[in-house]
Amino acid sequence: MDSVIVQQIADLAMQGIAIAWRAQGHELTGAAVRDMETRILKTAKGWTIEGYLNDYMAYLNTGVTAARIPYTPGS
Repeated sequence: MDSVIVQQIADLAMQGIAIAWRAQGHELTGAAVRDMETRILKTAKGWTIEGYLNDYMAYLNTGVTAARIPYTPGS
């Protein structure tokens, strides 16, 4: 497989993630999507595509439990 095709596959994967991220309403400044990146590695068995996201994207996606939200009655 040609490295150009592998790059196209990586780009399509990241576009799909960006579309899903925006569809869930997670985009405010666009920084999270802009900061996503891929690395393509040629291995003995073929190609590996690694995708990297900011850590905070996982927290935004899954949310936090009510117990972790600070609240004082009457505040």
